Amino acid sequence: MPPHQIHQFDEIQWVSRIRRVLEEELESDDDDRPASISDVPKALLCSKPDAYIPQILALGPYHRHREELHDMERYKLAAARRMQSRLPGVKFLDVVALFIKLELPIRAHYHRYLKFNGETLAWMMALDMSFLLEFLQIIATSKGKMVGRAPSRMSHLVGLDRRTSAYNMLLCDALMLENQIPLFLLQKALELQCSSSQIAAQISSSMLIGFLIEVSPFKTLDISPWIDAGQHAHLLELLYHTVAPNPEELFETVEGDEETEREPQVCVRIKFFLRAIAAFIFKRGRALVSAVVKFFVTIPWRTIKSIPALSIIAHPVEQLLSSQKDQNSEPARGISTHDRSTTPLLEEIAIPSVTELTKAGVKFSATNGDISAIEFDTHTATLHLPTISLDVNAEVVLRNLVAYEASIGSRPLIFSRYVELMNGIIDTAEDAKLLREAGVVLNHLKSDEEVAELWNSMTRSVRLTRVRALDRVIEEVNSYHSSRWRVRTRRFMKNYAAASWECPVLLAVLLLFFIVSVQAFCVLYWMLPGTCHKSNGMHFKSISNFGLVKGCLCGGGSDSECSDGCCCGGSGSYMVVDEASKGRVAHIPGAIFFDIDQISDPASNLPHMLPSDEAFAASVSALDIQNKDAVIVYDGKGQFSAARVWWMFRVFGHNKVWVLDGGLPQWCKSGYEVESTSSKVAISRATSVSKAIENVYRGQLVEPASFKTKFQPHLVWTLEQIKQNMSDQTHQHIDARSRSRFDGIAPEPREGIKSGHMPGSKCVPFTEMLDGSQMLLPEDQLCEKFVQEGISLDRPIVASCGTGVTACIVNMGLHRIGKPDVPVYDGSWTEWATQPDATIITLAAD
Repeated sequence: MPPHQIHQFDEIQWVSRIRRVLEEELESDDDDRPASISDVPKALLCSKPDAYIPQILALGPYHRHREELHDMERYKLAAARRMQSRLPGVKFLDVVALFIKLELPIRAHYHRYLKFNGETLAWMMALDMSFLLEFLQIIATSKGKMVGRAPSRMSHLVGLDRRTSAYNMLLCDALMLENQIPLFLLQKALELQCSSSQIAAQISSSMLIGFLIEVSPFKTLDISPWIDAGQHAHLLELLYHTVAPNPEELFETVEGDEETEREPQVCVRIKFFLRAIAAFIFKRGRALVSAVVKFFVTIPWRTIKSIPALSIIAHPVEQLLSSQKDQNSEPARGISTHDRSTTPLLEEIAIPSVTELTKAGVKFSATNGDISAIEFDTHTATLHLPTISLDVNAEVVLRNLVAYEASIGSRPLIFSRYVELMNGIIDTAEDAKLLREAGVVLNHLKSDEEVAELWNSMTRSVRLTRVRALDRVIEEVNSYHSSRWRVRTRRFMKNYAAASWECPVLLAVLLLFFIVSVQAFCVLYWMLPGTCHKSNGMHFKSISNFGLVKGCLCGGGSDSECSDGCCCGGSGSYMVVDEASKGRVAHIPGAIFFDIDQISDPASNLPHMLPSDEAFAASVSALDIQNKDAVIVYDGKGQFSAARVWWMFRVFGHNKVWVLDGGLPQWCKSGYEVESTSSKVAISRATSVSKAIENVYRGQLVEPASFKTKFQPHLVWTLEQIKQNMSDQTHQHIDARSRSRFDGIAPEPREGIKSGHMPGSKCVPFTEMLDGSQMLLPEDQLCEKFVQEGISLDRPIVASCGTGVTACIVNMGLHRIGKPDVPVYDGSWTEWATQPDATIITLAAD
């Protein structure tokens, strides 16, 4: 004892107290009653003191000295005055006198030796009992268990029509282990107020039932319709015995253990011997498998290290992985000083989380009842858990129930084991979400993250315990989880494959070799001259991939690599090219119309000539197409003008464009849906395109285009380039018109245009690029067609037609067989035939 406190020790008072204990208290049998109101164990108190120390209300002697709790004294005095008014012919002093006579039973409830004298303790209990009695009546009234109204002096604290923060704090304080008063005092006070003890018992039962309904975390629990206040020491004990089952009935030794003890000693030894043999075989087998894996990995790794190019990186990789291996093996030799300081004193229960169990096929089901309802059905792989409601008071309630269970020390820690189980299966917010969706957790907190934090912050009990029923459930769950093939495979890979760092490095090196080999093959293959190369699928979508195309038409998502090497996705912009219908007849759902006559040069007297860069950018932006978007074009005839749109996008630098093979006829033939009406958005876009082009060519100020162009001049030829080619013959000239028009036999569709062909050109009709279903011919047939017409695939080619439309189909065919940069004469025969000095060759002239 410190020197400054020696003078405060009253020897006479101490001797008097001891004499009184020896002379009076030892004569009573109340000392035989186990104390139920004790201090919170330090192992629990240090984790979160606020959950065990009252914040606004002191009940009992443990926290009476705290000045910050004295504000509630006026509410206690008011409750005492109201109690005085309800006592028939009895004064409040009589209640105090009764409690003085009950001093010894009151003291027997507390673990601490109370230094207060008998009168002080009686007044303390009388005031606290008055307040608590009124508080319980208010709760019971709000729960419909009693008829009445809240006293006006307490209405702003515990109003019936609204919840306040003070109400929640009072509930928490009333449930703390160190903040309890004996429950039999309430029964005595009610007997003084009522005309008979039976009526007092009914009122106390109704109050306690209402209190349990309010504070019990298991809201679906069936509460007994009758509660005898004399059978319970205090409110926390009443709640504990309501939520925790009787250990003698459900959680003690089962009969099977007795049978095991009666087994002959010989059987026990035989079982032990067999288990030892099985463990030996498993250990040796595991070592053999590990040795085989390392053998087949070590030889290729040594071979790789012998390669000069890879030996440079082999040593750093070995150092990195060996250091990682040393770090992983360090805990096996022992825990360092730092590790000991950071390691939690109490580890959580060994059971997989809810997420892991769900992946393994375990289902969760909510049950009504207390902890005894927990069980695992091995046939349906369902873990049955009682429904628990979590609100702002839940953590305080759970922690004090654990503290009370740890303080009594006369039974297994059933509730603590339940908390450990929930702590073990809930690790993250995803675990809490799964239990909430299963109905196990009724979350009244802000988020699932708070639920996970609540359970993870709950420490284990102060001492180890085994609860047979819960341990059996945990063992069954772990056995089921360990028996799943996914878990076994992952464990095998972790123990054998991942444990050897050479294995993943070997796989990475082999993958690198494969990628480099494929790249080298592709480079060499595409550099071979004079070969009719197969297309890589770019800029052409086969009708055989309709399933993929249909998914693209749905739109959305970022660009993704498809199985045939093309890129699809983007914003899902698709062009419809159909001069006759203008998009008003049947078309692919979601398609918008691209008018090659409208998106052209209005200053030219030639049909659908290429517009300027600014006009094309403005029109495409009006269609809400961006540079990142993928575009698929088709037309209603199968293959006619769609290739022209494909070529136009490529001319202006947009290469993410494809042509749907077979067009709309093949789409319909394959059974996909079409629609016959155009949306208001499509109509407004078409109007915006017309206005955008007009504004550009009128020189009016327009908004900056969202679509940026990059003109490719090598894909477009002019009249001057055609004339120059006739003299130097740098390019082979292909005419895509029909042979009759090429020979000058059939007339041209446009009036005033004479049929025939240019000097040096060769006829390859666009119709011969297609089969009977209007689909582009395969690569080998296309190559054969051009060779038959005397076209050398090793020399440059230029294509033309009547107005620059069907020449793009020939261009597309050449692109498919490996000639992607074939230019198109935009003016084509219509421009050439209208020149005064043009040379026109016909069959008669030839």
